[in-house]
Amino acid sequence: MALKNLYLLLPFILLLKACSGSGQTDGTIVYDELTEVDVQLLAEAGEGNDYYPGRIHHLFVSSNGDLLVGDMGSNTIEQFSPDGEHRATIATQGGGPGEVSGFFSLHDAGGDTLMLENQGGRRDLFYPNDSGIYTYIRNMTGDTGTYEGFTLIGVRSEIEFYATRRRVIRNPTEMMSNSNDYYDSYVLVVNRQYEVVSDSIQHLSAPEMHMHSVGDGFSIHTVPFRNHDRFVQVPGNGYLVARPASSEIEFFNEQHEQTGLITMSVADREVSDEDLDHTLQNASSEMRRDIEPRVYNIKPPFLNLWATEDLLWLQTDNSALGKQLVLMDYEGNFQGQFTISKFDEVQQVDANRIYTIHRNPDLGDSVRIYEIKI
Repeated sequence: MALKNLYLLLPFILLLKACSGSGQTDGTIVYDELTEVDVQLLAEAGEGNDYYPGRIHHLFVSSNGDLLVGDMGSNTIEQFSPDGEHRATIATQGGGPGEVSGFFSLHDAGGDTLMLENQGGRRDLFYPNDSGIYTYIRNMTGDTGTYEGFTLIGVRSEIEFYATRRRVIRNPTEMMSNSNDYYDSYVLVVNRQYEVVSDSIQHLSAPEMHMHSVGDGFSIHTVPFRNHDRFVQVPGNGYLVARPASSEIEFFNEQHEQTGLITMSVADREVSDEDLDHTLQNASSEMRRDIEPRVYNIKPPFLNLWATEDLLWLQTDNSALGKQLVLMDYEGNFQGQFTISKFDEVQQVDANRIYTIHRNPDLGDSVRIYEIKI
């Protein structure tokens, strides 16, 4: 069913039990028994034309398939062709308009416009010139100053964004007691001046980081296999909120009215010693000793989720064998599963392509493009 028709056909909430003719045992889905989908590596963007990747942290994909990556090792933004050829360095380190500070992030500002958000709140906009090279246009908020306190998570319209309030840890000592497993976050709508248009349209539950005292400071590590609610825009209309703790995916229209619900039924998957060895491989022995008691015995039904016009893409595992992804349609039927490299971090899914940051410890960082055939 095409997504654009989904909301027209669902004036009331549909309760959908996720099922499939393959990989189903006693009414529950076994991911590893689903049909394996063919996945092909199409292109890889990395070293080239005097560019040597440092630490790639951010990825933006333009409408023509060009890749723009934020490199926090060199403090630059680099542009690549859809085939992975390096085209240009579009921003370098500095404190002026269109330059990159020590800490920055890249966001989609809508209309094929890239937003560079620098430390301190400055937000610069880039747009392709006549040659297709992204070029600094202006500051997002003009000359009215900087606006801090929000993280953009989606483009609602030409003048509005979905966002969350930034979480500020004011008492690290209290946090190091690690008394809570989760904290509450809320989705809101802001305009280009970062004024709140609609507050608390959705509630999200997010896992706390594990904080550990080290000398006069502290270190931070994630607790593996925690439930993490996801807010994801759906192409064409509205958005979804995926809640692994309840195995539910809720659909909403742009008026924030619930239009659909998928309830997943997935076989329990235990967290093994091998899982802990892989996910905690960068933690110190002392950190691991503190974290292990906080790890749940059972993995969530999904760790992350992306939406394309016809499919939901669920990352369901992270192991030494790779990152497992499972495909589901909008009626809750599973369509198959596949695995990509354990070094891949999925950044974006568009049509039948997956864009990842590939962190090979021996060869360095790159961006990979995979194509899925189903």
